Amino acid sequence: RPGPLMAQNGELDVKVIGKSAHAGLYHLGVDSIVIASMLICQYQTILTRVISPVESCVINIGEIQGGTVRNIVPDQTIFKGTVRTYSEAVFKKITDTMQSINHGFEEAYGCKIEFSCPPMYPPVLNDYDLYRQFVNLAGDNYEELKEPVMLAEDFAFYQREVPGIFFYVGTKTNRYSSGLHTETFNFDEELLLPAIDIYYQIASKIKLGE
Repeated sequence: RPGPLMAQNGELDVKVIGKSAHAGLYHLGVDSIVIASMLICQYQTILTRVISPVESCVINIGEIQGGTVRNIVPDQTIFKGTVRTYSEAVFKKITDTMQSINHGFEEAYGCKIEFSCPPMYPPVLNDYDLYRQFVNLAGDNYEELKEPVMLAEDFAFYQREVPGIFFYVGTKTNRYSSGLHTETFNFDEELLLPAIDIYYQIASKIKLGE
């Protein structure tokens, strides 16, 4: 598809450092699990109250670890996740807002928050002119995606230097239907033949702009 195809991503790592105490004397401690829980919920409001509703964004927390014993206020909780969007400016707005929220929590609850979410891959943005030429070359074998996807791809670094297009080669058949990053993924190697042909067409016929 033309324009945004895949997202910019960043890996989110947060450590909430509180103060340990006995559960029966919880007021003497600083509960890192409760703070981390509120922090995660507060991060989600960035998408609904800070970022424009027309921007597509993801903040996903996929891992959380905290505490050691049921009757102890935990002094440390760690959670990890990913931030994804199609705009580098929006990505920076999200992470800047996260850090502002962190500072507020540190002041309010007397905790310390260690935060890291550096940008990794830029968004994949397909050049419109190259895309038009590609569609003409692909002919009947082409199908446009209805919407971009929140996956990330380091091909985007090439597109920072020169105009480019990223496309998928479909491999699903009646025999092979498992998706990428699954332990059962496989594909019919005969499907590589039309892929090789389209690369030949690209190399020999697509014209680059001035």
